[in-house]
Amino acid sequence: MILTRRTALLTLGAFGLAACSTGGGSGAPANSTGGALPADLRPTPNAAYDAWVRSFRGRAGAQGLSDSTLAAGFRGTGYLPGVVKRDRNQVEFSRTLEDYLSIAASDERVSKGRAAYSRHRDTLAAVEKRYGVAPEIVTAIW
Repeated sequence: MILTRRTALLTLGAFGLAACSTGGGSGAPANSTGGALPADLRPTPNAAYDAWVRSFRGRAGAQGLSDSTLAAGFRGTGYLPGVVKRDRNQVEFSRTLEDYLSIAASDERVSKGRAAYSRHRDTLAAVEKRYGVAPEIVTAIW
């Protein structure tokens, strides 16, 4: 398999979905404090989500991701209505751009980002070499 930026992003997307999974255990899924998750953060049947998964799996498979990687990436995942609700109510959509940027790009955050960039320069250079994503972009998203 030739590793391209697209393949890397598809792989990261699949594993990102796995990070959002419920863990596949029995009973109500637990949150980070060990309590049961609210009902809206538990997977619910959703035809549009299922169609998206089928489409994504087809595209990812065509890019060379194996069925086992995709199965691992999607294990325990599902449509989470609470995530959609929270996504549609993010603070950056309810504030003016100036208000949001004063929080998101504060002097402290920029300073911490520059320090992290300096500390991890070698790793970021390796990421750029392997995946073609500039260190500044990786740091900004991080």
